[in-house]
Amino acid sequence: MMFSKQLLLPLLISSLALPVQASTPAQERDRLERYQQAMENRTSELEAIDNQLYGYQHKLAEAEQDLQTQQQELNKARSSADSARQTHSNSPSEDSARALKLAEHRLKMAERGVRTRTKRVERIQNRQAMLNQSRDDVVASLEDDEQRITAQHSKIANAERQAQAREKERVRLLAQAEEARRRAEQEMAAKAKRERELELAAREKARRMAAAKQVQEASSPQQNANSLSDRTGITETVISATSATPQTLSPSPEMTELDREALAYAQKEIERLEKLVAEGGNSRATFKRLTLKGSKLGTSEFEFLGQNQYRVDTQVTKGRQIIQIGKHKFRRTIPASDDGSEYVFIFDAKRPSRPRLVMFRKSLLQHL
Repeated sequence: MMFSKQLLLPLLISSLALPVQASTPAQERDRLERYQQAMENRTSELEAIDNQLYGYQHKLAEAEQDLQTQQQELNKARSSADSARQTHSNSPSEDSARALKLAEHRLKMAERGVRTRTKRVERIQNRQAMLNQSRDDVVASLEDDEQRITAQHSKIANAERQAQAREKERVRLLAQAEEARRRAEQEMAAKAKRERELELAAREKARRMAAAKQVQEASSPQQNANSLSDRTGITETVISATSATPQTLSPSPEMTELDREALAYAQKEIERLEKLVAEGGNSRATFKRLTLKGSKLGTSEFEFLGQNQYRVDTQVTKGRQIIQIGKHKFRRTIPASDDGSEYVFIFDAKRPSRPRLVMFRKSLLQHL
């Protein structure tokens, strides 16, 4: 019975320390924050596309009006050319020939103008079609984001229920281990008491026998008495169940899907930035001094890159927060696992009245 108790205690306590494979509420909340950050990035991308579409609507209206005006010029040039041909045919002369040549030249220029303006309208329409397709893709991704955020809230609730159940099981096992320890101590104490009583009885018996022998052999030389060796006391083994705590779960690695999404977003924005800056053109900064600050961020100054693009790298703090750049404010989420990480912030001020904020972990750049 004692042997089984000694095996039971370590078994119960070690079962409390076994790592649990299920995700913890903290890990699930971190995934939720990453989903929210991805949705914020896509929302910013949608705003940028809408800004471009808004600009192209005005460009298309101007281009169509210009094409219509040029079409009217072409009609006039055709009438003038037909009239000049008729005049030259009826009464050929140097003046009529010169007038015909001039009318035909104006006709060719008008036709070229119509072709040029038609191509411009087609380019704008093609660009609009591409932007509309990109917009549809982003809107579909946003719908997916909303669905997985909703599902993630359910996962968090489930993880919290599982954590509560594990805590109840841990408390139950601790109580069971404590009860087993108490019983084992009682049995060990009772056994030690019995052994002490047996030892005292054996010593008393030996003493009586020695005294009787001493009386019997009083006239004989005293013989060496048999000595009794003391028995070794039993050392009590006490196992404290309250000292056994579950192992701390190491955070699960980031989801591959989220890594790919974040990397694709960073790559697209860096390529956009490099292409825009490489185009050159107006390199004068709209803002002489532009700073980044927030409810959980220190103040950092942006670097002007050209083409109204600004960048700053700074350390971030986890949680939902308000980021302020100039007079513009942006609500953003930093996942708990990114707490203390360095982030890249890009302020796209191509349209100063409707700027865009791009942000991602700087460590992603090493994969580009």
